[in-house]
Formats: sequence, C-alpha cells, structure tokens
Amino acid sequence: MKPSTAPGAADSAPLVAVNPGFFDKSRPRYSIQIITVAFGWLGYSEGFIGAKRQREILSTTDWAQVAKLLD
Repeated sequence: MKPSTAPGAADSAPLVAVNPGFFDKSRPRYSIQIITVAFGWLGYSEGFIGAKRQREILSTTDWAQVAKLLD
C-alpha cells in the first residue's frame, strides 16, 4: 500500500504526538511505567487464527492484574 501523502509534505500531519507528561519523572528509572503487548503472525490460515487468538487474549486477560505490575 502506497502512502497518500509523502513524509514531510506540506499537507502531511503527524500520526503520533509526544506526551512529555506521560511518565512520572519522580519514580526511579528502574520503575516499570509501561508494558507493551505485541501480536504478530505470518500470512493467513484457516479461519485467520492469528486474529482470533488476538481477540481471545485481549478479552480474557485480567488487565487489572497487569496494571498492578505498574504500581
């Protein structure tokens, strides 16, 4: 897929904006403040199992327990 606007073009806009207030700078550097969850698969399979597993994980994970890791 080709982008509709070239990077740096006059009519382009950023997809992401930096939020300098996102992290608590008063916490020590070794303190976990963010967890990244990534999903990936190569190609498609019968019933597109990758997407099914992604939805299953997102809907069955106890996100409150994950959040406790950040406290």
